[in-house]
Amino acid sequence: MDERLLLELRAERDIARLQATYSALCDDGFPPTQISDLFVEDGVWESSLGVRCEGRVQIAEHFATAGPMYPWSMHINVPLGIDLAEDSRTAHGSWHLLMPCTDRSSGDEQAGWLAGTYRNTFVLVDDAWRFQHLRVAFELMTPHLTDWAANRFGLATKPGQPPQ
Repeated sequence: MDERLLLELRAERDIARLQATYSALCDDGFPPTQISDLFVEDGVWESSLGVRCEGRVQIAEHFATAGPMYPWSMHINVPLGIDLAEDSRTAHGSWHLLMPCTDRSSGDEQAGWLAGTYRNTFVLVDDAWRFQHLRVAFELMTPHLTDWAANRFGLATKPGQPPQ
């Protein structure tokens, strides 16, 4: 197998795993230090809502507030592509995001849908890929028509009974 192709395939796999780890951590309560450790020291987390965090400290501070605002979330990522640069040490990747969540950002807890697109830049540091710049453009945030915040497991009428 061509050496360049093997390098690209490994980079794509490792970057996809990094993106999946980020999403899994977000869905596990947004642990600030674990999320910020996925970035290079001077990394950037940025959203289309005007939030920009520069460096691991600011990124961790931001995610310390995310858990209380979104006590439950499920990041569903659809990969659009990962492109390894000629230097084999930087890459760009894009994913669509669909995220059902419990949203407390307005004070009241409600079920919601959030959707958008990630357009990220990655860098290889000490044989591990890290986020250099994570950009998320939110394109949809809307309440869900029925409320899973109050009864997320409402498929069965009683615990242990099958759905009707």
